[in-house]
Amino acid sequence: MKLFIPIKDKEKRIQLAAELNNIIKGKTYIPSLKHGKVYKSDIGIQGKISDEDLVQIEGLIERRGLTIIKNGGSV
Repeated sequence: MKLFIPIKDKEKRIQLAAELNNIIKGKTYIPSLKHGKVYKSDIGIQGKISDEDLVQIEGLIERRGLTIIKNGGSV
């Protein structure tokens, strides 16, 4: 599953990515051109998550008043 969270401020993106990485204990990476599409993000986090982790992630994002876009559809 891919989540896109639009955040204009670069420092806020970095801070959120660090917090999310702590939840999923994944690896942080810089997204690149894949399959002819460019994603408008500076930071991505890749990892396998449980349903419990997903709930924590969605809660963290919603508490900040941000929008979550899952696989092309808004949550």
